[in-house]
Amino acid sequence: MIGEILQKRREELGRDLREISDTLKIKYSYLKAIEDGDHENLPPEVYVKGYLHEYAKVLDMDPEFVLTSYNKEVIPREDSAGKAAASEVLKKKKFRVGYLIVPALSIIVAIILASIQFQPAKKDSHTSVPADSRVSTLAPESEPALQTVTAGRDESPAIVASGHILNISAIDTTWIEVMIDKKAPKEIMLYPGDAVEWYAEDSFTLTIGNAGGIKLLFDGREIKNMGEKGQVVRMQLPAEST
Repeated sequence: MIGEILQKRREELGRDLREISDTLKIKYSYLKAIEDGDHENLPPEVYVKGYLHEYAKVLDMDPEFVLTSYNKEVIPREDSAGKAAASEVLKKKKFRVGYLIVPALSIIVAIILASIQFQPAKKDSHTSVPADSRVSTLAPESEPALQTVTAGRDESPAIVASGHILNISAIDTTWIEVMIDKKAPKEIMLYPGDAVEWYAEDSFTLTIGNAGGIKLLFDGREIKNMGEKGQVVRMQLPAEST
């Protein structure tokens, strides 16, 4: 486990966990949970990966190695949770189907019996009930089909009369907090190959957990030399005038 590796490295360096907590301004309980592999007592993953970046640097370890090792621990746990959720959904679907089929069959049987009971006497045993009447009485009204909608990016070109456009593409694992037009901030984790595009009428306020891990275009212009790999950077776009 990556927590054990971090703890062993810290002890080799003779560093105290509380001292590191004070240096990084990260809660002692969070660092302790990381070392213990106690995922239940950690904050959201976007923060954990930022903490791992900083913790690795303090211990003179490769942040990319630490993050990769952490991802290998987290992904199997997420897959297990996903399979359990899928199984529960399947059970609910089976229950709903069974719940609908039984009453439907009962109604069909009742209609057939009623049609037989009230059918007028026939002179010819070969006389059959008109097909139209059978269809109208026996065919139950079906429920509308469920439609699955896959969310995707609009392929039509964006037309922006005013404001600003921010494009970010990831070349390394990077967490980002963005505040658009001074509204409530959002957090996002980008992995190599991921890309996002945001629009603002006024401004963007960014906190980037790995300044060397992204390529940033603001209103079509690339912003270069934002920082080193693993460096936390905060910026305002457009820059506030002094």
